Amino acid sequence: MSNKVEHQTAVNVSNEKWYFPQELRDGLQPFNLSSETIAETLACAWEYSRCVIPNWTSWERYLAFNRTIIIAIVAEFRGDLIPEINSKNIIGYDVDELLSTLFGGTSMREDMSREFRTFLLMSAEKSRKQRDSELFGRYLNALAKSPQWWFRLRDCDALARYTIASALACNGFIEIPFREEQLQLVAELSDTLYDAVAFYKHRAEGETN
Repeated sequence: MSNKVEHQTAVNVSNEKWYFPQELRDGLQPFNLSSETIAETLACAWEYSRCVIPNWTSWERYLAFNRTIIIAIVAEFRGDLIPEINSKNIIGYDVDELLSTLFGGTSMREDMSREFRTFLLMSAEKSRKQRDSELFGRYLNALAKSPQWWFRLRDCDALARYTIASALACNGFIEIPFREEQLQLVAELSDTLYDAVAFYKHRAEGETN
């Protein structure tokens, strides 16, 4: 499947028109998020997914990836909606089921599940403004330990290797064709390119990285 628009449906909210597959709403619990915020979040997840994985062979896996990105976006601005314990149900989505759908039958399932949950833990911690916690203090200390540690933490924070693995899974690969050293290099290049484009966005948000 190429990056076309046949899955998109226009949604009008407060004079804004957002495009995303209506399937993304399935299972989503909005809690106290407004309809405008929900629509923008779904559209943002869909556009991001189309940018980083423009082609796919499995719509089911691709849809699961989109839903994990919706969860990731919510974690970045409403960490209070992300359970602090290892819950499988987040904003109505079954995370275990999504990760099984995305990586089922591949060698990437365990590693990428851990990668995604680690991202959720730290992103939610930051957006909850709990920056005086022991966890966040350890995170800051780890960032400053060495360039290699910084890039590995940024890799997780940006979901770099997770997205690479997702792109492979969505296109029929059953394992990552990179050694760890190669994967770190690809992730570093990806993060550097992304951060160069998003520098002013991150500065405006007061992003730690």
